[in-house]
Amino acid sequence: MSDLEQPNLPNDNQDTRDSATPAIISPPTESNENGGAANEQGDSGQPKEEKTEDKNRINLKVVDGNGGEIFFKVKRTTPMKKIMSAYCVKQGRAEDSVRFFFDGNRVNATQTPDDLDMEDNDVVEVHHAQLGGFCV
Repeated sequence: MSDLEQPNLPNDNQDTRDSATPAIISPPTESNENGGAANEQGDSGQPKEEKTEDKNRINLKVVDGNGGEIFFKVKRTTPMKKIMSAYCVKQGRAEDSVRFFFDGNRVNATQTPDDLDMEDNDVVEVHHAQLGGFCV
C-alpha cells in the first residue's frame, strides 16, 4: 500500500456537522418500553425509523483503481462537490487530478445523489485524470 492510500478506518476526530462523513454509522439501538423484553412491537417500530432515515441519507462507497475504499454517509441533496473534496483531502490528492464516475458516466460537482438516482450502498469510481493528446 502506498503512502497516499489509507485503510478504511473511521475518523473519530472529524466534525460531525458535515454531511459528507467518511464511515458508516450503525443505527442506534433502542430499548423497549416494556422493561427491555423483546417483542414484536419493539422490532416493528425500529424499521419505520430506519426507513425515515434512509429517505434523507444514503451510504456511498468511493472506490479507486487500487482497491481503496472510503465510505460516506450523505444527504440525498448534498452536492457531489462535497464528497469529491472530502475524498481528495482524505487521500491527499488534488481535485483536478482525479475524475469521479457513477454507472459509467462522469459525475459533475453540482449534481446531487438524487440527480444521479443513487441508492443506498451505491459505488462511485475514482480514476486518475488522463490529460494530453496528439499535437501536430
